Amino acid sequence: MHIIPYSQGSAEWLEWKSTVVGASELAICLGLSPYQTAKQLFYHKTGLTPPPDLSRNPHIIRGKKLEPHARLTTENYFSKKLNQHCLLMPVVAISDEKSLIGASFDGINLLPDHPMFNIPVELKCPGLTVWNDIQRRGRLSTHYIMYAIQVQQQIYVAGAKEGYLVFYYQKNIKVFHIKRDDQFLGYAIPIAENFMRNVLKITPPADDTERDIFSPTEDSEITAWQQLRDDYEQNVQQLNAAPNDTTLLQKRNQLRDKAVELLGLYRCGQIGSFRISRTRPTSKPNHQEQLTQLLDYIHQHNINIPEAILNTDNFVNTTESQLRVTTKAKPLTQPQIPSNPNVIKGFEIEFTPTT
Repeated sequence: MHIIPYSQGSAEWLEWKSTVVGASELAICLGLSPYQTAKQLFYHKTGLTPPPDLSRNPHIIRGKKLEPHARLTTENYFSKKLNQHCLLMPVVAISDEKSLIGASFDGINLLPDHPMFNIPVELKCPGLTVWNDIQRRGRLSTHYIMYAIQVQQQIYVAGAKEGYLVFYYQKNIKVFHIKRDDQFLGYAIPIAENFMRNVLKITPPADDTERDIFSPTEDSEITAWQQLRDDYEQNVQQLNAAPNDTTLLQKRNQLRDKAVELLGLYRCGQIGSFRISRTRPTSKPNHQEQLTQLLDYIHQHNINIPEAILNTDNFVNTTESQLRVTTKAKPLTQPQIPSNPNVIKGFEIEFTPTT
């Protein structure tokens, strides 16, 4: 790996981050992050939209405050395990093989003769809910899976065969040893590299129809959405004056059908302050009904309970997908993609040998 001589959190580091796919961004490129889509990341990388302000995010604040304690506790853990002092340094680096693939290590040992040499250690300082989930579910936890993806890219950048993911909570740690997965990396790294190449060419990725908001751009689409907006607003005003008018109610249903048609595969679409969104169908067990039938059966028969009554799947409340329409949504700021990619400033870095 090539070490980049920047301090994590510095202005230089923040600028450098826009030129690579960092390890924490790999899950986003793969469409596996619950927090951000690839298209949102693309706009942030290109500077077409500002990145979200996380300065007041309680999870970020907690992580910055506790990371030094987590690092010291983890150093003590490995020092005791290896019977020699283990120093873990926060280091910034890019891959020897792929210059667009980077990592900001929470901790890595750079002493060539040390048994932890070049083995990345990722530190997480979760709240109680995530800590309990990690304790209970271990490697099956969705939090572990997402962060394990991050460690895999760190392993790739470091050229290592293994890495560690450490969760720290109130002076306690849970350590996961993660082996390099070349099959996963062979799939994931080209996707991340292609994403970054498209950033440099100002070519946005495909929308995530579940989470990205559709904004019409073609003239025919714009006209259709504007017509729906005008018709819907008129219908709302008329229904306010005559809420029981069957003709107006029928017209509202027709407009909703048109809205579903315009959404297509998207869950949400918007033009100006006019937004259409639909919820996912949901279902959940009706435990009260199941319990009532169960108790009645026991009292009446006092015999073995049939499997059909014990099976929760037979007592599920299902709700259909709902359509929501609002005329007062906050207007979207649609980034204007420049026709000349050279408007995005280039960035040069100085390589520091690891030897």
